[in-house]
Amino acid sequence: MPQTTSAKKALRTSKRNRSLNLIYKKNIKDTKKKIRQITSGQIKSDLKKAVSAYYKAIDKAAKVHIMHKNKAARLKSQAAKILVAKPETAKKEVKKAKNK
Repeated sequence: MPQTTSAKKALRTSKRNRSLNLIYKKNIKDTKKKIRQITSGQIKSDLKKAVSAYYKAIDKAAKVHIMHKNKAARLKSQAAKILVAKPETAKKEVKKAKNK
């Protein structure tokens, strides 16, 4: 437990920031799961919408420094590969992205 007043304030701030950070990360994780599910069905219009939502979530997280901008670019690149891939290779791309 923090003893000083400033340490108590810092604890409150870090708790608030942690909860906000988890919201951003959960949003990214959920949209990534949607992309994986849609890839198995290969409905192109739904896949485009899901990738767009994924891009939006990643960009928001990078904007508020939840993740580094290079990591955001890498994740977006992986999603683009899935979007462009042919149906038989899309599953391989999803597995690669899943393992990272």
